Amino acid sequence: MDEDEWASLEVCPLKGGESTGLAQQVGASYDWSPNGRSLVYTGAFSGTGSVMRRVHRVTALDEEGRLASEDVRQNPDNLALAVMPSPYRVQSLPDGRVLISALPLTLPMAGTEPEVESRLYIVSEDGKTLTPVPTAPGSLPSDLGYFVVSPDGKRVAVAEGGSDAVAVVDLGSGKTAIVSPAHPNWQCRTLPAWKSATELTFAALDGTPAAPRWMIWSEESGTRSLSGSWPAQRTTEWLELKEDRKSQPAAEAKTP
Repeated sequence: MDEDEWASLEVCPLKGGESTGLAQQVGASYDWSPNGRSLVYTGAFSGTGSVMRRVHRVTALDEEGRLASEDVRQNPDNLALAVMPSPYRVQSLPDGRVLISALPLTLPMAGTEPEVESRLYIVSEDGKTLTPVPTAPGSLPSDLGYFVVSPDGKRVAVAEGGSDAVAVVDLGSGKTAIVSPAHPNWQCRTLPAWKSATELTFAALDGTPAAPRWMIWSEESGTRSLSGSWPAQRTTEWLELKEDRKSQPAAEAKTP
C-alpha cells in the first residue's frame, strides 16, 4: 500500500469467520502489542494528507482472547501526537512501550520546510511520556521511516529509504553504528531482519565485483556474507540502482 493510500484495520479469527473493523483511515504501519490483545497504529490528525499524526492503541481482544466489546473497540487510546516523516512506522516494544520516528518541531514556525533531523522517540505504555532516544546529532540516517526492533527491544535497525545504508541504534544509550555504509546510486529494497536479539541480517553490496548479498552482523563478530554461494538471481533485486527505478524499501525480508 502506498503511503498516500489508507486502509481499514480489521481482525479476523484464524479458525474462520467474518472480520471485525477496528479503525478507518489507518496508515500502512501497525503492530500487535506484546500481550497480543491490542494493536498500535497511526491515523491522520486532520485529513488524510496531514503529516501531523496520532498514535493510537485499540483493544481488539479481551483477557479470554474473545473479541472485545464494541464499546471498547470504538474507544482507542491516544498515545501520542507528532509530525511524522513518511512512511509513518510504529512498533511495539516487548515492555509495552511504542517506538516511533518524528520531527522535533515547535509550532508555529517560519518558512515552509523544517530544517531539523528526524529522531526516534519512545512512547510510554500509558501514553503520558514521550522520550527521545539519545542519539548524537548527525549519527542517524536522514530517513527514519523504515526500522525494525530487535526481539529483546534493546536495539533498532534502520534502513535508509533513499540509500542502501543500514544502522543499528541502542535504544538505551543512543549509540549508533553504521553497519552498512551508503553506496552512490544504490538503495535498499528490503528491510533488515533480526536473526536473534544480537544478530542482524540485511541486504548490502559485497564482494569483488560488488553485488547485492545477504549479510549478517553482530557487535562481537562484525559483518559477513551469508549468500556468497547463492545464485545471483536470488539476491539481485534486494538492492537497486536509483536510475533504474525510483522507489522505496519493500516489505520486511524473512531471515534465511
